[in-house]
Amino acid sequence: MILICQCKQAGLVNPDHFKLIREELDKAGIGYTVVDDLCGLAAGGHDVFSQCEDASDLIVLACYPRAVRALFHAAGASLPDEAQIENLRTAEDIESIVKQLISRGQAGEVQLIEALKEWIPWFPAIDPQRCKNCKLCLSFCLFGVYAKDDSGKVRVVRPDQCKTNCPACSRVCPYAAIVFPKYHSSPIQGDTVDEAQWKQREVPSTLQERLSNNIYTMLRKRSQSTAENIEDLKKLQKTLDIPDEVIEKLE
Repeated sequence: MILICQCKQAGLVNPDHFKLIREELDKAGIGYTVVDDLCGLAAGGHDVFSQCEDASDLIVLACYPRAVRALFHAAGASLPDEAQIENLRTAEDIESIVKQLISRGQAGEVQLIEALKEWIPWFPAIDPQRCKNCKLCLSFCLFGVYAKDDSGKVRVVRPDQCKTNCPACSRVCPYAAIVFPKYHSSPIQGDTVDEAQWKQREVPSTLQERLSNNIYTMLRKRSQSTAENIEDLKKLQKTLDIPDEVIEKLE
């Protein structure tokens, strides 16, 4: 099974590569599935993910492998260990990828799957291999994106409540376990984690204290938040790459 993400919303897939892949597969009569946006489908738990669980010959053409695995996890599915993942954000030798697809693919039909709804699919996906369930993301998020399931594990339960282009929770995660596939830099977008570099990132050592003191409490209560509280949060804005519009929603 060949699954190709067009990344239609963010345009992170080279359109010329996408076009070439489809043209060559069509010429060879190889069956494949094209999705508008893998992130958007993962947020909705689309059944394409469960279909892929049983595909031992699965080839996914999307973005960073860690991001793809995290999206499958977000959709409640398991990506087969033997699945091949090709990163179309960084791929250079596209002709070699096409040859592999043709040699491994099977004759079949083309399936097109559109986005589920008009929504920018920006939300965190948890890397289950790195998550230690420390719950810092749950404490940090002000918008109810995270919650604990029946087993006490933190899950992304309201992806549509995440604020577009804000990666703040991933920056405070001690284990680099939170992935935003549409982010612009490593390792948050799903690239391999440089452990030494991640440990040296500029996250305030007093962050846990900040989250437990009146700043967090007051922001939760919105109507009682003060200018002083907002200004204190703004001090973290650049470090955590929080967009202006997110701060504005809290004011």
